[in-house]
Amino acid sequence: MAEAAGILLREGFVLGGIIQSNPHLPGRRRCDMQVTDLLTGQSVAISQDRGNAAHGCRLDEDAFAHVGTWIEQALSIGVALLVINKFGRQEALGKGLRQVIAAALLTGVPVVLGVSRRNLPVLYDFVGGPIDVLEPNPALIADWGRARANARWVSIGGVV
Repeated sequence: MAEAAGILLREGFVLGGIIQSNPHLPGRRRCDMQVTDLLTGQSVAISQDRGNAAHGCRLDEDAFAHVGTWIEQALSIGVALLVINKFGRQEALGKGLRQVIAAALLTGVPVVLGVSRRNLPVLYDFVGGPIDVLEPNPALIADWGRARANARWVSIGGVV
């Protein structure tokens, strides 16, 4: 997703949305999650720092709420395409970025979502219409986004 977004940004498309990265800090468990706003380039950590003895990662709800604001801002200025790297567990449960994804669909902004096979049926139910399912190939995703940027009809790109 990050590579596809990078291709489109270099071509001059105005993108909204977020890309998640999971930086590995030396001496730490792999539980640090960070997201970057494609519109402004700002980044924020979205995982709670629970220390190396913790079992599992926990989302920092306050930080994650900030991410929703970024997406709302992108929608308000009319970006060409919205990229959200993950329709994950929180969205499948009706939380997370689900409301801003719905807002994007209602405004007609084309949306590219990363989604696991496990959450794909929930995404189908949520969207209630046709979904384009793409392979996780940056060039293919960029082609899909390029073809739909500024389109007046709605489609979803699911990356499995």
